[in-house]
Amino acid sequence: MNQQRVRVLHVLEATIGGTKRHGYTLATGLDSTKFDVTVACPLVRSEAQGDTSFVADLRDAGIRVLPVPMIRAVRPWEDARAAGILYRLMRRERFDIIHTHSSKAGILGRVVGRVATPAKIIHSPQGFYFLGSAGSARQFFLSLERFAGRLTDQLVALSASERDVAIAHGVAPQNRVTLIENGVDIADIQQRAQAAPDRAALGIPPDAPLVSTLARFIPQKAPEDTLAVIQRLSAMLPSMHFLWIGHGGAVESTIRTQVVELGLEKQVHFLGYRTDALGLVRLSDVFLLTSRWEGMPYSILEAMALAKPIVATAAVGTNDILEHNRTGMLAPVGDVAALAAHVHALLLNPTDAHQLGTCALHTVETRFSQQRMLDLTGELYMNVLRGAPVPDRELSR
Repeated sequence: MNQQRVRVLHVLEATIGGTKRHGYTLATGLDSTKFDVTVACPLVRSEAQGDTSFVADLRDAGIRVLPVPMIRAVRPWEDARAAGILYRLMRRERFDIIHTHSSKAGILGRVVGRVATPAKIIHSPQGFYFLGSAGSARQFFLSLERFAGRLTDQLVALSASERDVAIAHGVAPQNRVTLIENGVDIADIQQRAQAAPDRAALGIPPDAPLVSTLARFIPQKAPEDTLAVIQRLSAMLPSMHFLWIGHGGAVESTIRTQVVELGLEKQVHFLGYRTDALGLVRLSDVFLLTSRWEGMPYSILEAMALAKPIVATAAVGTNDILEHNRTGMLAPVGDVAALAAHVHALLLNPTDAHQLGTCALHTVETRFSQQRMLDLTGELYMNVLRGAPVPDRELSR
């Protein structure tokens, strides 16, 4: 380093969802007197699904953005083009730290970064894709992660479970994996949650039991399981309504068709991508997430910050946030009967639901603060640059 501020390049392909939130928080929240941050990403994600605000939000916050046209799917020619662009900008800019995020940017950014520059390379998986694959596909994606892991100075796990997966599967050795959990700005979440239509505007009776989810129609989020839970709940509580917030994914049209075939179209409200998603979660009585795997889901942290009772699968990432029967209700991945039973019990017992929500809010306040995440990330950057040991953090619930 020969300049006063550390020059950091964040590389993202996934400019929506949790990766977007994580990248934006780091880019705008790190101490600007110590870190000079640039972001390399697509101007609009190839699968934006209505969420196109990332680059504009960064620029409005004064963050420099370098366009790199990465796409989510494996496309050799497009990937080679993106690699060429990354190579040229990394050679030109000479960053001190390259911090990559998620799968596609994680592979391209680390490979090119190691070839093009002496910068230290840090990677945040934000959910390992191979966890949702099987057979040869699983082995292929795991092999890519292991290869890229050898190019990585530090891998940042968002949860203890993600850290354990990285070590157990040979993605990175223990001394090159550090744990920094996601953090949120509670006051900001609660303020933004005030903006939402009321139940009447959504066509929902004021006294109807209301459940919500915030998830796209992708395999990671197990939308088929969400629908199976809805079907069971409808049989137990015919007056129940469900808000499905999120848009995009290969099975969205199939799920919508099945809702009609099951006669649930008056109860299930497909709302798509919404800028007032937090307000819609606030309106609901219970929040549901049926994911098969996660890094550390912001949707759960946000629901906790709104003191919502939560029912979720005990997936990697989620089971590190929620403690069963204390801050939420957990069920095994794919166990739709248990998920439905938990939701049903909370809808019938508002006192228990309120207690879960209160404990969840307290946990966010004491453990998942945004400033803590920023401070630990800045500390990690400086330790890596100095060649200092990175502390091995064990978290208590």
